[in-house]
Amino acid sequence: MIYSSVDEVFVRSAVFSPLNDKLKPVVGAEWDLVCIGDEQFRVGWNIYREIYRCMERSNVAVVVISERFAYSVFCNKELDIAMQLQKPVVLLLKEDVDINQHSEQIQLLYRTSVRILFGYEYNELVLKTTWDKVCESFLQMG
Repeated sequence: MIYSSVDEVFVRSAVFSPLNDKLKPVVGAEWDLVCIGDEQFRVGWNIYREIYRCMERSNVAVVVISERFAYSVFCNKELDIAMQLQKPVVLLLKEDVDINQHSEQIQLLYRTSVRILFGYEYNELVLKTTWDKVCESFLQMG
């Protein structure tokens, strides 16, 4: 997953855990299938080499779009690597964002691809689809 570190709490609680929990039984795996760099990166190694290594092993790159993402050099570099490796890229919108603040790559994906959406219901961010549908799509892509 590609996301700004500012969104760490949201990603871990609202995305990583439920997605990983739904994906593991579907695939028949007991290990984590969703990659979060800080957990999979090898300490002391070159950061870009580690991004590349993890992205190479991934079937789908999920990009968590938020206002902070647009200004992150690392986020944009990770997206560049995913595109170079020709990985399917799925945008996940955490909130309403000004898409024009983001790179041309993000804008193109936004205009041409179905996105994972979160929205507020009763002051709480809620997934607008189901994790089952997300997992099904990921498996068809990868």
